[in-house]
Amino acid sequence: MLVWGLGREGKSSVKFLSEVANVQELAVMDSDSEVVKSTAESFAGSLKVVTSAEEFRNFNIILKAPGISVHKLQKKLRAQDLAKISSQIDVFLQLFGAQTIGITGTKGKSTTASLIHHILKKCGHDAVLGGNIGVPVFELVSQCTKSSKIVLELSSHQLEFLKRGPHIALLLNLFQDHLDHYADLTTYHQAKLNAVKCQTPEDFLVYDESVEPKVRAYLKDRQPSRQLSVSGGEIEELKAKRADEISGVGFQNAHNVVFVRRTLVDILGISETAFFEHLSSFKTLEHRLEYFATLDEVEYYDDSISTIPEATILAVSALESAHKSVGTVILGGMDRGIDYAKLVEFLSTSRISHVILLPNTGARITQHFRELGTKTTPEIHSVQNLEEAVRLAKTATPRKTACLLSPAAASYGTFKNFHERGVAFQQFVRAQRSYIS
Repeated sequence: MLVWGLGREGKSSVKFLSEVANVQELAVMDSDSEVVKSTAESFAGSLKVVTSAEEFRNFNIILKAPGISVHKLQKKLRAQDLAKISSQIDVFLQLFGAQTIGITGTKGKSTTASLIHHILKKCGHDAVLGGNIGVPVFELVSQCTKSSKIVLELSSHQLEFLKRGPHIALLLNLFQDHLDHYADLTTYHQAKLNAVKCQTPEDFLVYDESVEPKVRAYLKDRQPSRQLSVSGGEIEELKAKRADEISGVGFQNAHNVVFVRRTLVDILGISETAFFEHLSSFKTLEHRLEYFATLDEVEYYDDSISTIPEATILAVSALESAHKSVGTVILGGMDRGIDYAKLVEFLSTSRISHVILLPNTGARITQHFRELGTKTTPEIHSVQNLEEAVRLAKTATPRKTACLLSPAAASYGTFKNFHERGVAFQQFVRAQRSYIS
């Protein structure tokens, strides 16, 4: 067996195989020689170091880390080698799939998974949370019993090579993302849909009505699981009739709340009374339209989790629904080839006064605004880094409005991840001398 990639998940694979599965002979492959060395030193058995994909033919099973793009190595891999690739999620679901709730989609996974876990725990269930939210599933095995309800956030990378789906799968949405990792948008969406494809007729699928055509097309030759759809009308009805209950988690999360309600109330049988009672005690996650400061009568919101245009549109719309006027929005980051035309069109007809653009996507967004040429376009500013963006926002943002960081782009290249970007944004704001908490 080969463990391909030695980040946190890969290291936990080595530990699990050694300590739980009692594997005595193992191979590893990673581009970081220091990580390989430390792994070899900690492994009790015989460990071989592999340096080339050509050696894949010598193994029956290859546990691939999620961050490794097979697309970029496609020409080096034989069909026989691709058939050998598995993952932690694949192995885990073959063991625990019947008691797993798996949440995937382009946006909203972490909040939805965390909310499901929170309410299950509050209702007295033995609930475990992990996956893409930060806890590799092999680290969960010791916590899982036959009665456990296992809640997993599942990324497209984790779903690429799957033979068993979760008992309850939630497909929240499908937008543009990760185009640097996949051959094209279709391939990315198909990775997400693997969670559905690998279910049985005894399983459940909860999906947004916008993705129904893709679900139907992908499953046309397979017997489907039991399916529940979520409509836009249902989301609006929840916002209208349950405004007080969902105000604490934010109107931007109404979509996620409906998915959670469908899962817990309609499928698992939790009472609506208990559902809404425990919904109110949920603490929203950091860097997800997080209000954190007021400076010179301007409210500052950190939505660093936004890595696609649709997320920024949702953030602005959610603040407006909460009667907050957005004066400035800060956009930009790593360029992964995502189309920004829809976002620019939205911003050009909004009441936003200033758009501050960061490299590298800032240049493309500026060009979109020029091509649109509308008279209602907000004032466009280009800066070199986030600290400069904050200084400019402090002087440009009209009083009694909001300044929103919602980049619609990945953070890589400048920051380690969206969390580090959000922390930096909050620090830059709080560094202003006239800060008022």
